[in-house]
Amino acid sequence: MPPPLARLRRAAADHPQRTDVVLALLVFAAAVPTTMLSPGDRDISVAPGVDWLRLPLAMLMTLPIAFRRTRPVAVLLVVGAAAVGAGLLGYSTGAAAFAVALALVSAAYYGGRRVAIVSGVCGGAIVLLMLLVFLPEGERIASENVAVNFAVIVLAVITGDVLRGHRDALAELAERNERLEQLRDVEKREAVAQDRMRIAREVHDIVGHALAAITLQARAGQRQITRDPAVARETFVQIEGVASRALGETREAVGVIRSGSERAELRPQPMLDDLPELVRAVSTSDVRVTLRRGDDGDVPPALQTSAYRIVQESLANVVKHARPATATVTVGRERAAGGGDGGESEGGGEGGDVLRVAVRDDGRGAAGGGATGGGATGAGSGAAGGGAAGGGHGLDGMRARAQQLGGTFAAGPADGGGWLVEARLPLRNGSRA
Repeated sequence: MPPPLARLRRAAADHPQRTDVVLALLVFAAAVPTTMLSPGDRDISVAPGVDWLRLPLAMLMTLPIAFRRTRPVAVLLVVGAAAVGAGLLGYSTGAAAFAVALALVSAAYYGGRRVAIVSGVCGGAIVLLMLLVFLPEGERIASENVAVNFAVIVLAVITGDVLRGHRDALAELAERNERLEQLRDVEKREAVAQDRMRIAREVHDIVGHALAAITLQARAGQRQITRDPAVARETFVQIEGVASRALGETREAVGVIRSGSERAELRPQPMLDDLPELVRAVSTSDVRVTLRRGDDGDVPPALQTSAYRIVQESLANVVKHARPATATVTVGRERAAGGGDGGESEGGGEGGDVLRVAVRDDGRGAAGGGATGGGATGAGSGAAGGGAAGGGHGLDGMRARAQQLGGTFAAGPADGGGWLVEARLPLRNGSRA
């Protein structure tokens, strides 16, 4: 489409009411010469030249077109009645045919299917009346005239109806695209929220473990300052290393959150092979940790990371709530056999291989240290589950990790004393994280 026509079309779309007013004035200007100056089609007694009824009828046949969008049926009735009246008075109605056709198209377009049918009937009645009015006395209406006029009516109604259907289809398509765009925006926001929640859990685990390890190392270093300065110096070097690593990982996680990226990834996540280093970092004279690894080969990376984080959080709770204490970390593949030894269990394991992750401590520090709220319900006391004492974020995070993988989680008093945190993660669902 040439630029001038494109600009004209945009202007008409932006100002529909002004466009209709201009259209009505143009049709009126075209109707003035034929309606007011022509001698007419019938030999009836009217004043010669321009009589006073010609102008009002010309106006009624054309100017109502300015309201064709808001009052389509009323416009059709007024234009049609004026055309019939002009014919009865013997005035020339050359412009009336175009005005009636335009009113029919507008009624079908803006009024809907039912209005289009009614408009067609009204248009047929108007045409029939006009044919009867213009028929000379003693003559019959020619069949071809009837056919042509009614064909024009049908074509006008069909044109308006087709255009309306096309308009409605475009509007529905635009609405559907808008809904899809809104749905995509919602999905993006949910994905970002899930990523940020995941990163928040990572930050919690990183900081919690680092602070626990720093606390242990600092306590041990204080005791060694006078006994063995070299050991104390090495202890503080370890504290510096733990703090630096935790600070770097935390900065990276916070940076990802601030970036607002849709899919944020941290540095390579810890795996089961990193458990020995974790155990060494936690083990001090106050807390002795033993690692027992069974068959844990061919475990999906996401599941390995979740297992590592569960162990990390559990050991952090041991350090906070059960010192001096001993703890045993058990990781290995086994057949699914239900929930843990005690406490509250959530999730739903099914048959098949699972990765069992268990952290059990002797619980000696629980009674004296006053750690409470270790279980998932906030009842009981202990070490590995004692993170609930500070608000339950540790247990919630471990439970969320297990449930995200379709596994089970339990925390509570262990048989024979102590505290047990246990998760069973189905290997077949390891890729769902």
